[in-house]
Amino acid sequence: MHKMPIYDYIFIDGAHTWAVDALTTFLADQLLKPGGYLDFDDYEWTLEQSPSLKPSAFPLTGKLYTAEQISTRQVKMIIDVVVRQNSRYREVVPNKIFQKSVEG
Repeated sequence: MHKMPIYDYIFIDGAHTWAVDALTTFLADQLLKPGGYLDFDDYEWTLEQSPSLKPSAFPLTGKLYTAEQISTRQVKMIIDVVVRQNSRYREVVPNKIFQKSVEG
């Protein structure tokens, strides 16, 4: 069994949805060493703009998500709600890379 936390750098390029990546971000925080970096992909991404997941290309999206969820930048929402409101993180690269504080 590994001693926790174990990672210096975590790149999050997941499902790009709140339901999946908010939990991913919480778990990444548990695994990230103080001084380590969280790096997020696709800050501006939406289901609405996705070539493969927009409702016109993949009708199930319209059944699984509300119109608001489809048009919302969910990675942005995760960063705004989960990361930026956590005083242990400072923004290193705007809307992308955040460093976890070395101090508790």
